[in-house]
Amino acid sequence: MMNISRTTTLLILLFAVTVSAQELNAGTTWSELSREQQAILAPYHDGWDSLPADKQARLADGAASWVAMAPDERQTLTRRFTEWQELPGLQRAEIRKRFHEFQGLPVDEQMRVRRRYELFKTLSPAKRRELRQRWEHLTPNERHRVRERLNRATADRHKKEGMRYWGALAEAQKLQLRGLWAELSPEERGAMNNKAAAMSIMEREQFLNELLYLRPTERRAFLLQGEPPPPPLD
Repeated sequence: MMNISRTTTLLILLFAVTVSAQELNAGTTWSELSREQQAILAPYHDGWDSLPADKQARLADGAASWVAMAPDERQTLTRRFTEWQELPGLQRAEIRKRFHEFQGLPVDEQMRVRRRYELFKTLSPAKRRELRQRWEHLTPNERHRVRERLNRATADRHKKEGMRYWGALAEAQKLQLRGLWAELSPEERGAMNNKAAAMSIMEREQFLNELLYLRPTERRAFLLQGEPPPPPLD
């Protein structure tokens, strides 16, 4: 039997933030959980059936993610969560506010933020401290201008990458993509451009290949509603 601490249970709740709408609506029965999930979620056993379907789905998804993690990954996450609990209340409130603002961003903007963060993590600790200090001393207007410059630079870079990507395609691939473009509505074209603009060349290639083999209704849902594409048929 697993020894599940209160911290672990709280981490499971934090983990469970990426569940599909279909899963949220359906919920999860206790019998559908694996033994490992049931062990982790044991504190919820007696009242499981009375939980809202969306909370059941998020808890189940978070427990599955925890089970799949390596021991060192769990230790790292637990340590970070402990550090989070030790932060002053005002600082935690500010981080929550930023997180909710991030969730409200369009998908392509979220991807741009993640890319910047990944780039930030490659910098030396001294450089990161320097950038943080410079950022903290900026006024709101100055921060806004910095974000605009970053957005323009990112858009320019992806435009150049897109031109290189297009130039490297075979004529048959170009014909396929021109045919796809002709089938799309103006709304779908805008969504496609916005998503592709935030992607690397490899991600863009996979994205376009997925669009080529989707049916029109699936493609529209994928572009406009963010629904994941169905798995390919064998």
